[in-house]
Amino acid sequence: MAYKIFGVGDSAGETASLSLDSDGTVSVGSNALTTAIWTKLVGLGGFVWDLTGATTGAAYVGLTANLASALAFKVGSTAWLTFKTTTDAERITLAYLRADAATVTATIAAHHTLVLGTAAANQTKLTGQVVLLNNTSGATKNLTLPSWASIANVPIDFINISANDVTLLDSTGGAAGTVAAGKGAMLRNNGTVGGAILGA
Repeated sequence: MAYKIFGVGDSAGETASLSLDSDGTVSVGSNALTTAIWTKLVGLGGFVWDLTGATTGAAYVGLTANLASALAFKVGSTAWLTFKTTTDAERITLAYLRADAATVTATIAAHHTLVLGTAAANQTKLTGQVVLLNNTSGATKNLTLPSWASIANVPIDFINISANDVTLLDSTGGAAGTVAAGKGAMLRNNGTVGGAILGA
């Protein structure tokens, strides 16, 4: 028969807030945290934290406000990723180089479109935040962007590696800027409006 090894927060005639029994059962209050419950709660298995059963908004990490380091991911004593929650000075700090998604090459033989889904003719799927523009048409061509809402607050850099200009258009046909041959542009938007900062 199992017996209680220790209890935290218990007093005479009351159930411990946290207790450990001799058979390894951990209990919070009167509820035993069995292996099955632990698995459902945290999804821990070896070095994997599996949250695939969570619904939208159910899985999150809560941080304390107004701390210089509310959460840090470390290797040894070195913080690789730090979340700062100091009021009016919130920051996410990376200690090393950031590797963005793979560079995308848009080969433009006619007016072209960047898409987020499967690319059809004269389309390129946007899978990275650096887009190489290869205008092979011999003349200035348009590159239509996804809607601002679909790429809200996503920075995209364009580098024109061809000898022909490329005009960036928003999804409604409005001009967002022309990337000259051999030049670059940084595209920024807030989900409603956007534009390109063009290289000289």
